[in-house]
Amino acid sequence: MRKLLLLSALLSFFSYQSRAAYTQVTATSGAQVLAALGVTVTVSTPAGRVNPSPTTLPCGPGPYFIGAGAGNPKGGYKYDFSPLDKVTHIRLTVSDFQRDDTMYLKINGVPFPITASMITPNAGCSPSTPIAFGGSLVTTALASVVTSGVITIPYGPAFVQSVEVYHDNLWAGGSGGAVYKFEINVDSCNQIFTATADSPHCSSRDLKLHATGFPNTTYAWTRVSTPGPGASYNSTQQNPIVPSVAFTAYTDYYICTAT
Repeated sequence: MRKLLLLSALLSFFSYQSRAAYTQVTATSGAQVLAALGVTVTVSTPAGRVNPSPTTLPCGPGPYFIGAGAGNPKGGYKYDFSPLDKVTHIRLTVSDFQRDDTMYLKINGVPFPITASMITPNAGCSPSTPIAFGGSLVTTALASVVTSGVITIPYGPAFVQSVEVYHDNLWAGGSGGAVYKFEINVDSCNQIFTATADSPHCSSRDLKLHATGFPNTTYAWTRVSTPGPGASYNSTQQNPIVPSVAFTAYTDYYICTAT
């Protein structure tokens, strides 16, 4: 015998910031789990690209070092995210950027233009800032001037499923490369909130409830029975299990509040 359990969901919003803190990706190959965001990042080097050994500058950028070495190598990294419906913001802090450097991006496999509004100074590295030209990051500084900057990209309401960062040398004599730090973030307001149960449900078996996972979120499950009163139920777990749910004369509504 089966019974369809009716379930409703309520999402409460408060004035706290819906985004978690930016979290740095440090892996230069393979998978890295960013537990605070609930995201796994897989890092690889695109075909035809060569990267020197990772390095970190005293002012913070790193460990990604691209475009350095003899012969003007073309460098780059690719970042794939799982799950696909989490990441909404990316940030690159770039330094050691000189006249022979140009960087450009692809997001979700499509060229993504860098614009002037996305670039802010990173005075902790150097006072000069690179500029956006033709959708790429470039500089008009002389060879002896090193520039740095922070590129912040809010991609929502769509989700960032992959990012590719590329570096090419524009100057025939260039071989210095650029160093950057790569960070990601998630915005809970861009995610769809759902609360579900394993319905239809068989009598006297455990009932599994599930709610969408958000960072920095508190969950509260309650049960409302009609006609009431039925047995009460409360849980603060994101995905609780209600043990041995038997059929009764009541219709049960499980309500999830996420704050």
